[in-house]
Amino acid sequence: MRKDEITRFLKDLRLKKNISQEELANDLHVDRSLISKWERGICLPDITMLKELSNYYNLDISEIIKGKKSINKKYIIIPVCLVIIILLIIVFKNIYLGYKIINIDYNYDYGNQKIKLGVPKMSFMMRNNDRSFSFKNLRGSNVLESEIKKYLKTLKYSTCNDTIYYFDEKSNISIINYKVKDKILYSSIDYQISIGDYCYISKLEDYSKYIILGHEYTNNKNNLKNIDLNEVKISLLDGGLGTSLATKSEYDFLIKFMVLKPAKDRKVWYVIEDSEGTYEIKDDKLIYYRVNMKDCIDKSIIPKVSTFTIKDKKLILDDNYLSKYEKNVILE
Repeated sequence: MRKDEITRFLKDLRLKKNISQEELANDLHVDRSLISKWERGICLPDITMLKELSNYYNLDISEIIKGKKSINKKYIIIPVCLVIIILLIIVFKNIYLGYKIINIDYNYDYGNQKIKLGVPKMSFMMRNNDRSFSFKNLRGSNVLESEIKKYLKTLKYSTCNDTIYYFDEKSNISIINYKVKDKILYSSIDYQISIGDYCYISKLEDYSKYIILGHEYTNNKNNLKNIDLNEVKISLLDGGLGTSLATKSEYDFLIKFMVLKPAKDRKVWYVIEDSEGTYEIKDDKLIYYRVNMKDCIDKSIIPKVSTFTIKDKKLILDDNYLSKYEKNVILE
């Protein structure tokens, strides 16, 4: 041991306690000159005084002899534990676990449907709000977004009106958008979905008012006389409203096509055409494929396929086979 280290240590202890040599001497019941000799290195405390000093300064005798305080292990363990916990959290937040396909009961405007959705593993607290699903996850947004992108690669990539979406043919849903955000304690995951192929649905929304137009009267022709309609009424009905076709193709939708004409007294309605079929939308055209002809006034004039131009939120019949009854057939 070095004598000057001990003397300097004894002096530092006294100064940190903010007491004078005389006050320390009184507390230890010794002469002030003895304190001065310790701090000047003339002599060192004997074993009895070392014990008194250790009790007075709440130190071990070994610390006085070494001329420095020992590091308390508990002050090392606590920071080390905190560092380990922080490192574990960082590792966990960035660990890649992949995604899993979950079954969800989806309730929407036109009924209920079971859908399958790819969600990062360890997600919890699912919420459904209209056409969106939200989840929480304790892992970081970067790794969660990577897992979602891997899931989306298994779906059909499509674009429509500058919108990128992913169509799941098996589950019959489109993922229009998704967001992953970091919160303080967790990350949030939000999916915006649409039932069916989004591109078809989004275009149909522009003229949805006549997709279901007329369903309240086509089921009961006796009630038609009470409805004020134009000379020719054409209605496209969603297949979910009771069409008789049992199946539909993978990408087409079932519709019902009604063309009605009133008699002069408006008490009798003639069915010019009552058919069912499928349709598709290509290049701003709605193409209607007749599959089942239920009723018509003249089969010879009705084609197997009719094409409508979609313009200004209207459907305009391109090849007007109904010109005998109506010069321009426009649904709006």
